[in-house]
Amino acid sequence: VVGGGGTNVSGSGGDRDFSCLVWDVETQGSGTTGSGGGGVAGTPSIGVHAAAHSVKTPAYRFANNSAVASLSWLLNGQYLAVGCQYRNLHIYDLRVKGTNTPPISIFAHKDAVSGIKADPHRPSLFATFSRGVGEPVKLWDIRRMDSHVGEIRTSGMMSSSSTTTAVGGSRGEKGPATSAIAWSKVYPGILSVAIGDTVRDFDTTASGSRPILARVNYAPGPIQCIALQARDRKTSAATSLDLIGDGAKSPTSPSATSGPTTVPDVERQDVVAEYYPHRMIIVTSDGTVHDMPKFQVAPLAISKRDGRIAHSLGSTAWIGSTTS
Repeated sequence: VVGGGGTNVSGSGGDRDFSCLVWDVETQGSGTTGSGGGGVAGTPSIGVHAAAHSVKTPAYRFANNSAVASLSWLLNGQYLAVGCQYRNLHIYDLRVKGTNTPPISIFAHKDAVSGIKADPHRPSLFATFSRGVGEPVKLWDIRRMDSHVGEIRTSGMMSSSSTTTAVGGSRGEKGPATSAIAWSKVYPGILSVAIGDTVRDFDTTASGSRPILARVNYAPGPIQCIALQARDRKTSAATSLDLIGDGAKSPTSPSATSGPTTVPDVERQDVVAEYYPHRMIIVTSDGTVHDMPKFQVAPLAISKRDGRIAHSLGSTAWIGSTTS
């Protein structure tokens, strides 16, 4: 985990004594001195360098009543969210000096809080999930932690297989289980939820209603974790809808009149990645890493007037005659 924003805190972790430890590797490692305490006795102020001490000594030490299952920075590092192995979610305010200040503690899930993801477009919003069978994905607002502000119910959502075993579940039940979540950095409010071998995108921006299912993508096998990224398109690729007419040549495709062409697998993957720049990195249960397009749609239409065919890949469309 990497801190950000105005804090000097740069990393965190948990230990076997159910503690959450935070190190300021930047100022501690550089030996910079300044005001504020460190370690168990005190904590550095936000925006002020901590006193010089060994990097083996944590800048913050927070005691938990359960083992740590997940961690995440919130509001540019002003808060640290700690998901416990047993139900609870703790929110530590790092702007408050001293380690005796109790955290905001709330009952989040019936099982371990397996993941915490902050919304990159709405800093106060974050999502949590549990790998328990049928456990919903919950949305929270750091400004009002009395209850969650929304949820995505996973019960009844099945993968392409008839049943999906909960990963890390404690009851050995069968059914849908969330294995990972990720916010889109390109499309505000879109949360991807991995269930079995599917990645389901939900629009969380609709006010006064539950998140809406926008699309479903299928992976080659049960998903363990996902990451979303938008690859930069090459300068030769169109940035908006590129219409390629009869006999024209795409910057990355063979000429329409050149006949059948054998394209190496690596080159074919590069072409596909260019047409579909928004990607998903998926790790399946067998440890295989897959680079998949986020929106793999290839519509086809035939003109009733002259029989021409229009075909699209990503933002590029081809229009050609069936007789040439």
